[in-house]
Amino acid sequence: MKRLALALSLLLGPLAAAGSAQDAIFRNGFDWVTDPCRTQQFGLARDCGYSELLYLTCTPAAAVTVACSSLCGLGSCTEDTVMHACAGHVNCFPHMAIASNDDSGCGSGGCGSLGDCCSRVAFTCPPSGQHTVVWGAYDSDEKPFVTCNVAVQ
Repeated sequence: MKRLALALSLLLGPLAAAGSAQDAIFRNGFDWVTDPCRTQQFGLARDCGYSELLYLTCTPAAAVTVACSSLCGLGSCTEDTVMHACAGHVNCFPHMAIASNDDSGCGSGGCGSLGDCCSRVAFTCPPSGQHTVVWGAYDSDEKPFVTCNVAVQ
C-alpha cells in the first residue's frame, strides 16, 4: 500500500485541498496549461502557452457565456484569442473542455475580414457550480501581445 501511495504522489505531485484555486488535474506530470510551450504552437489543441486560468462560479444548470469580444458585447480583446471552459476548478486542458472557441462568430465574415478573432464560449453550468476558463493567444509565440478582458453573462 505504501508503494502505491508513493507512486501516486510521484505521478500526481502535491495537490492542495479540494476546492482551492490550486486544486488541479495534472496531465503529463506537473505541467500547467499556462506553462510556456517548448516550440511554437497554434490553436485550441495545445496543452501549453495559455495566458490565464480563471476560477469562476455559476448557478448549476444555468446558461453561461464567457467572452472577450466587444463585437459580441461581452468583454474585449486584442489580436486573435482561443478559449476553453472546464467543469470544476481545474487545470483546464483542451481534452477536458466542456466548451471551446477560436473565433466568436460575431460580426460579419471570418476572423480578420470584418469578423471577430476574439473568443466566446457558451455552456451549461456544471452541477458543482464551479468552472474554469482558460484563454490564450491563437499563436503561442504571440502571448505577450494579446489581451483578453473576460466578461461573464
